Amino acid sequence: MMEYSFNGISSAIADVALLSGIVYESIKPPVFYNTGFTVDSFAAKIHQFDMDLGNVLAAREDAGAATLNGLLSYLVTDRNPVISFTVEQPLVAEYDFYGKMDAETKLAINLPTIGTTTGNKFRFYAPEFQITKIENVDKDGIRCIKCSGPLTREGLFNDTEFCLLQL
Repeated sequence: MMEYSFNGISSAIADVALLSGIVYESIKPPVFYNTGFTVDSFAAKIHQFDMDLGNVLAAREDAGAATLNGLLSYLVTDRNPVISFTVEQPLVAEYDFYGKMDAETKLAINLPTIGTTTGNKFRFYAPEFQITKIENVDKDGIRCIKCSGPLTREGLFNDTEFCLLQL
């Protein structure tokens, strides 16, 4: 599921004919299952994955703009993407999420191919993720943790927080 908020300029309201000749999409979106998930090359048992792009929008005001609210447009002036994921908590000997958080370690996140149909498959990769918060989660008696934090953009990846590929 994807959810988003939209900001835009206002324009005059007018009566127009309803859309006609619409062909509705028949391709179903891929389901988030039968995929792997690795964090720092550790294959974790994932339950949930969330991402917030954290775009900072600035309204470009212009009294000369031909809009009702005097706005020319909106501009993305910064971004602060964060992700969170819930996984079964492994033994510390298998992978120490808390130790990685305490050491402020940069971790690579990889969700290999989601989906099976060409053109309707996706892959997500983030080269640098830093855990800043861990919450304990109980999933029907299974001990899980929810890790949250920013996607960083330092060093080699200073303008690429993540890659989302359609395959």
